[in-house]
Amino acid sequence: MKQKISIVVFALLSVCDTFAQKQAASALNSANEQLEKMVTPALTLFMSICGLFALIGGAVVAYKLFNGDKDSAKKIGGWVAGLVVACVVSMVVKNFFFS
Repeated sequence: MKQKISIVVFALLSVCDTFAQKQAASALNSANEQLEKMVTPALTLFMSICGLFALIGGAVVAYKLFNGDKDSAKKIGGWVAGLVVACVVSMVVKNFFFS
């Protein structure tokens, strides 16, 4: 008698576990789809911000260059390197996680 009860309890628990796994998989798939929908607009926004910083950096470098500052080459290198790193990192993150 105890063996039959334990078999029934085990069967019920395995069925409940299966339903829970299906619901968890469905929730994870839904979250993944929503995240993928947000990646492209977020990347576009980030690239727009990088473009804005490029304009500001260009203005700062031009100001230093036209005023005869000898340190303008370091400024140009810093701005260009920072923007390249920001753009490359954003593309790598997108391609690594969302391809």
